[in-house]
Amino acid sequence: MKTNHNKVIGTLLALFISNVLHPASAEPVAQLPTKIPVSPDAQVKVEFSNSEPNLLVVPGDRVVGIDSAQGMFINGNNKGTAGTANGGVVLMTAQTTPFTFYVRTAGGLTVSVVAVPKKRDGRVLQLISNKPAPQVAAKRWERSLPYPQMLIDLHKALLNGELPNGFVEAPVIAVPNFQLPSGYAVSADTMWNGGGLRVYQLHVRNTSSVAKPCQSVCSINPVFVLWSFILTVKPSWRGRRRQYG
Repeated sequence: MKTNHNKVIGTLLALFISNVLHPASAEPVAQLPTKIPVSPDAQVKVEFSNSEPNLLVVPGDRVVGIDSAQGMFINGNNKGTAGTANGGVVLMTAQTTPFTFYVRTAGGLTVSVVAVPKKRDGRVLQLISNKPAPQVAAKRWERSLPYPQMLIDLHKALLNGELPNGFVEAPVIAVPNFQLPSGYAVSADTMWNGGGLRVYQLHVRNTSSVAKPCQSVCSINPVFVLWSFILTVKPSWRGRRRQYG
């Protein structure tokens, strides 16, 4: 018995020594972009790296101009006119005190940014607008069909994993208020911007301990359109709905 015990200790010691001499390599950790909610003509205050490049993106839109005092950025006259493939722009500064610049987008958004320079890793900043940037191709498609038919075609396309021409996926923002029967919880997990429409994919969950009927809903008003299906929802069931706003 003592011999076996010594063997176990020897094995554990060998493993410990092996790990000390050959430590496991650290897995790379992906850092998500910093999302900053904005509205037209809003002002935000954010940290900027003054030692590394920073990437500024307006998802679902395209940055077309950066306006600042002379010398605030060091990447020349291209600081606001040459964006990246995702519609963003790379900004570099050597400033050591806060300064203000303005972001302009193709969709008509203007935001004032107070940059607070610090010596740190470069940042990826996403300005998330509460107003969708109109997509020209999507707007043409929306207007090419009668409104009810357009909603039906849009719903079918999304159910088939497709997007009508011009619709683009964008970060989820607040869903317009609507009422669900008691016992349901809802959250948005995907959003698309069109010409005049914004589409949400929602998760609906039964939080009660009993099965609940979920009646068909088609509510139309100037703010949004909500479609669902006739279902009996079991406890802890999760389903999906799409909302058009």
